[in-house]
Amino acid sequence: MVLLEFWVGPRSAAVLWVTREAAGVVPLAARPADLQRISSFVTLVSAGSDDGWRAAAAGIGERLLADIPPLQRPSARHLLIVPDGPLVELPFELLSAGGPSLVVERFAVSYLPSAVILQREPPSWNASWAFPWKRQLVAFGDPWIARGGKRSAFEELGGPELMGNLPASAEEVRAIAAICPGRSEIHLGKEDLKAHLLGGRAGRVSLLHLGTHATADADSPERSRILFSPASEEDGADYLFLKEVYDLDLRGVDLATLSACDTERGKIIRGEGLQGFSRALLAAGSRAAVTTLWRVADEPTREFMKQFYFELNGNETKAEALRLAKLRFLRSQTPLQHPRFWAAFILGGDGLHPIPRVLPWSWLLAAGGFVLLAGMLALRRRMRRRVDVRPESA
Repeated sequence: MVLLEFWVGPRSAAVLWVTREAAGVVPLAARPADLQRISSFVTLVSAGSDDGWRAAAAGIGERLLADIPPLQRPSARHLLIVPDGPLVELPFELLSAGGPSLVVERFAVSYLPSAVILQREPPSWNASWAFPWKRQLVAFGDPWIARGGKRSAFEELGGPELMGNLPASAEEVRAIAAICPGRSEIHLGKEDLKAHLLGGRAGRVSLLHLGTHATADADSPERSRILFSPASEEDGADYLFLKEVYDLDLRGVDLATLSACDTERGKIIRGEGLQGFSRALLAAGSRAAVTTLWRVADEPTREFMKQFYFELNGNETKAEALRLAKLRFLRSQTPLQHPRFWAAFILGGDGLHPIPRVLPWSWLLAAGGFVLLAGMLALRRRMRRRVDVRPESA
């Protein structure tokens, strides 16, 4: 595990690297003018262009990662990245770290708003397992849009609801629920209500999934919002605003996934970092959050999420599950191999641990049968002893 905390100043940049054995500071070859090229690189990748993204990624990787000593060790398998300034919009998985391979081919990657997140207590042994009758997943998707309802000020400005319904997100939620071995509670269409989330439906559940439209406002964080179905057909839309996400009680949630566009974007405040949804979900108590760096297409997102949850329920760490899903796309030899379709998804927070593993019913039935059999054998031995010690009649 290697922690990389970046610092970007007006005239220079540096990275603090930390492992369990050592630490150091490396001045970066990147200068502010170089870092501004990151935005052009992200635009190039998110547009789906094949022209030069690998060369651009190699150049950025050379400036940011090539001189960091622990990245050259084969034993390093997980990167914890605290980005700064323009680096907050960069998918580090697309860079190279001093070789021909992409970072995603060598490392699982987690992003942190601050290294303080690492001070959270790791999950206990008891929290590593879950009974099959407990809810494992609460999911929301396919918000219903009342076309004839009254329009809010946000809709007048061109909010996300104008993009139309999301039937692919309903398919995504159902597919995820089928993959998860524990109980699932899903809210789709007109049941995709903000009130369910505010009412504590996600309390103490391992997985929270939101498949919807979202808007991240880089100028006014208080306007960043997630779309839900209206509570009344007379209303056009309902929203969960960024400030309301901070007020949610997500203690006990192991992973919150916001499967929507641009959810890892927002205003960058000097000294505080990005004011985005992953930061808010982590502050609300979730141990980890998956968000997106740019606009993602509905159907590829559905397929990606299916692969991600399949890996996630295979007892992989959260960061490794996301990495494996990305590698499936990268090596698919289909149009989905382009990073436009998978590099937008990043993991914030705890990527070092798996989600709680659901005990199979077969294990519980076998254990119950074993206990019953052991009890019957013990009872039989006790009855035999009573017969053996009974006094003979005169």
